[in-house]
Amino acid sequence: MTWWSDGGGRVSAARRPIEGRDKVLRFLTGGMQRFAAGWEFTVAEVNGMPALLARSDDVLTGVLSFDLRGDVISELRAVMNPDKLGFVGRQLARP
Repeated sequence: MTWWSDGGGRVSAARRPIEGRDKVLRFLTGGMQRFAAGWEFTVAEVNGMPALLARSDDVLTGVLSFDLRGDVISELRAVMNPDKLGFVGRQLARP
């Protein structure tokens, strides 16, 4: 499993990919406790893949997409770059 994140230099994100299931889970556990208090999550489809949308006070704060190999998550991609989230938010709002 590999974790990729994009904060665009504007928000906190891992600067390099995190490799390995245990390392990714430790990173997620610590990050959720530290940064995600009060976030609400919804399930969506982004770029044809399953994703979680994170919102805080109705503002899109992150998109977490999953690459699957069979029934196993092989890669997680987190976009938290506010510039990119603005685009994603507009795309998700389209009818």
